Amino acid sequence: MVPLRLLLVLSLLTPFGTVAQGQSTPPVISINLSPTTAPRYAQPGVTVVTLVGSNFPSGDIRPADVAVRLEPARMSDPTVEPSNPAINGVVTAIQNLTGTSRRVTFQIPPQYTFTSPIPYLVSVSGKSSAGVEFRSANRPSLTINPPAKLVSVTPSSAPAGARLRIKIVGSYTNFLQGVTRIILEPDISVANIVIQDAMTALADITLPIGAADGPRDVITRTGVQEARLPAGF
Repeated sequence: MVPLRLLLVLSLLTPFGTVAQGQSTPPVISINLSPTTAPRYAQPGVTVVTLVGSNFPSGDIRPADVAVRLEPARMSDPTVEPSNPAINGVVTAIQNLTGTSRRVTFQIPPQYTFTSPIPYLVSVSGKSSAGVEFRSANRPSLTINPPAKLVSVTPSSAPAGARLRIKIVGSYTNFLQGVTRIILEPDISVANIVIQDAMTALADITLPIGAADGPRDVITRTGVQEARLPAGF
């Protein structure tokens, strides 16, 4: 029989929260994520990305308790380490779906900027409000795109007082009918915007009769995405 004094000493030497001998820690639940994100391409600080997964633990799951990790995918040579940084996504929402399925919503922090599309793999981990931990068993793909920019404006000049239709071509833009705005600073009016596709837009412009000579910046805004062509017209 162990003396009571010895039991008290042992209890003081045992760190709080450790698992007693003979007991096991609760297993980490494996969740299954969809093969790709929605959308499949994203821009830092601009695109809202979602992932759907199943086998999440029951109970409430707060965004603050979920981590989204993005790691650069390896290229054709598996021995070459990727040179691009690993990224921690900003989780903004966890939505309950049916059964054990949840939708994770996140964004890529705006400080990451690339000059070409970079493929990444996404993993999710976290815990429920009851403390049940989970981790994704697979890593969906997500390509991070460079910032949007404007490539050309045609025609690129006109005399004061002219009315004409211009064509704007972008790169990595997401033009959307009824959402995209076109601005020619500071005094050219724009009307009748027609979006042909995500990277091509048409618009009617009017130059004031007394418009001053000189180039104007051309700007497109689609939600929080802005693209600019300095001195484009």
